[in-house]
Amino acid sequence: MKKQMKRRVDKIPYILLVWCMFLCWLFVWRQGVFGSKIDWISQHSVFPDYFRQLFYQTGNLATNFAPHLGGGQNLFYFSYYGLYHPIILLSYLLPFVKMGDYIMWSSMACYGLSVILFYYWIREKCSHRYLAAGIATMFSLAAPLLYHSYNHIMFVNYMPFLCLALMGTDAYLKKRKCRLLILGIVGMILSSFYFSIGGMLALVLYGVSEYIKKQEHLEFHKLALWLLQYGIHFIIAVLMCGILLVPTAFALKGERSQGLKLSLSWFLPECKPGKLVFSPHGIGLSIMAIIVLIRGLLYKTWKERFLSISILLLLTIPAFGYLLNGGLYAKTKVFIPFLPLVCYLFIPYLDILHEKYRRKIPSMLLCISIIVILVVDFGIHKEAQVMVSKDFYQTVTSKEIIPWMEQETIKDSSYYRTEELQDTEKNKANINRVHCLSQSISSIYSSAYNDQYAQFRNHVFRLNEPYRNNMMQPVTDNPCFLKFMGVKHLITKEKIPGYFLNKSKDGYEFWTAKDAIPVIYSSNQLLEESEYERIPFPENQTALIQTAVVPAMTERKKLSLKSIFHEITCQLPESKDTQLQICALSDGYEIAAEKDTELMLTIDKAQEEDLFAASFFVENLKAQEDMYINIENQGNLLTAEQHEYANHNKHFTYLLGVSKNQKQIKITLGKGSY
Repeated sequence: MKKQMKRRVDKIPYILLVWCMFLCWLFVWRQGVFGSKIDWISQHSVFPDYFRQLFYQTGNLATNFAPHLGGGQNLFYFSYYGLYHPIILLSYLLPFVKMGDYIMWSSMACYGLSVILFYYWIREKCSHRYLAAGIATMFSLAAPLLYHSYNHIMFVNYMPFLCLALMGTDAYLKKRKCRLLILGIVGMILSSFYFSIGGMLALVLYGVSEYIKKQEHLEFHKLALWLLQYGIHFIIAVLMCGILLVPTAFALKGERSQGLKLSLSWFLPECKPGKLVFSPHGIGLSIMAIIVLIRGLLYKTWKERFLSISILLLLTIPAFGYLLNGGLYAKTKVFIPFLPLVCYLFIPYLDILHEKYRRKIPSMLLCISIIVILVVDFGIHKEAQVMVSKDFYQTVTSKEIIPWMEQETIKDSSYYRTEELQDTEKNKANINRVHCLSQSISSIYSSAYNDQYAQFRNHVFRLNEPYRNNMMQPVTDNPCFLKFMGVKHLITKEKIPGYFLNKSKDGYEFWTAKDAIPVIYSSNQLLEESEYERIPFPENQTALIQTAVVPAMTERKKLSLKSIFHEITCQLPESKDTQLQICALSDGYEIAAEKDTELMLTIDKAQEEDLFAASFFVENLKAQEDMYINIENQGNLLTAEQHEYANHNKHFTYLLGVSKNQKQIKITLGKGSY
């Protein structure tokens, strides 16, 4: 008997995995850690850590309240950040692994797994596995795939499940097997429900395209029946994810809602190559992708042209971008789920070239496309300048302060909050960070949040806004806000009125409030809301810590609130220097600063710990650039008008503490013309 030949092991997946890990090191890891300063350090590595801590405390995956973040928020505002992501849930079995480290390794693993699964999906469709390896290599270099693995994880963390669902669609078409299809869709939704919509549309387009190509004589009623049967599996997957989708939908209902405003321009074709090429916020391939799609319009039959036509319509008709973005805007990030399909369309194009010119020409074009993308990728990752250094990462994720937090919380008879107040960069990194569940914070930065709390911060307390993004609600050193929010403990190197130095250890200073107001308290000093609304800034802030504001009172008890503020005159010195020009106007100043400049303003000497308040409007004369003004450590920034999350912060307000006998206030005039 002849020995049965052993099936040759395909080594290409292993080579692709090594290639992906090399790219992770080349573009990111060697410059710091596999994470960015944009949102990774403050959101994507932080929320999963909080989810895990909450699970350890409650033993419940379905807790709906997050008392430790943003003054207390609905937990499902943050479900977008992987609340039930299968890979993040695995980290619950590894309490000894720092969540930031886990997110880094799991993101790299997802990236490598996406490329390998994509290769397995297209391998049977290519004339040779080396052609499949070349297209998979191009897929691995697509700008969004690696870029968002360390920037905005949920933009791409569904990709392994999308590739599984594409394989599942093939299995359904061939053998009517549906498990892999359902598993892939469920994984997509649990990973990133926002991008799963585009992913499911990609599956529908691919499924219809493959079905009609297999039919010699296509009948509409048979296509409709097949589509219905195929769609049932999508419905099953969505229902299986109801534990995530239903509470998230209720949490988001009415928050920052905007009615859809239809426009004729939505339906007029537009040419924006950035949706398809060289951008991490689109499909991110080379110019070859455009050539492949246009060539697809010239195939012999409409069945072969269907997928190219569908994708071109998606990319050129703005209405599709608006719909995939929920009607809020037409951002190109929602087209990332169509990346596998565009790469898949390279196969028939290269096959045609192979028939005409043999293997050399298609192989050469594929190599050129890969090389071009790899050069471009170097530029994208280098120009982003968002890498997190190892030292910075270790500092902000340090657990050294946890014992002190837990010790101080045990001493507290009531419920208080603990804030960490550092420099601007660390405050940004810590905006959602809860080191342990003994700590509760007032800051929050999320795509969804309680709108009433944001209104309270921005319009009642008029807190300063030091960051570009209008969704950021950062920590502040405003003494009145700290007192009102029950912030008894501070980790800071600032001297905040009302706090005394409790302990100093390992470079950290721990401060405690002398007379903190607990989060929950009672008061018989009542002030009617209509009267409160007439109190101007800054008296409105001190009024809140003296009284309880109520909607209406049956018995009107007149409270006489004396103003503790008096107006002082602070004049900026006139300057005609080339680096700084300050020109006094009848109602303010016009400033032209070539660089950030510090000045000292003289104030009345404080007899004891006191408060200093300032309020003024700004007009940015260079609206295409940011401008900011800091008073002491408290900053206000007005974002450039074209910024997608512009904060529109034209009214700068400050309320900060001054020390006993302090005579001067430091003001920093940022670069710009205003």
